[in-house]
Amino acid sequence: MNGSDRPFRAAKDEMQSVPTNLITGFLGVGKTTAVIDLLQRKEPGARWAVLVNEYGAVSIDDALIEGSAPRA
Repeated sequence: MNGSDRPFRAAKDEMQSVPTNLITGFLGVGKTTAVIDLLQRKEPGARWAVLVNEYGAVSIDDALIEGSAPRA
């Protein structure tokens, strides 16, 4: 082992798991409503990222989710 892999090993040792929720379902089953509910219930100071994979010319869910989370 040479010294060139030390930065990688240090970063790997410091990595933490990230809790992840994947919400899927057919059109109209309430995915956006569920995400909005989760965002409104999150603990103050908690940092969340929401990725929305949306098809179509108009991004309706993005607008709904953007304004739903309380600011920490």
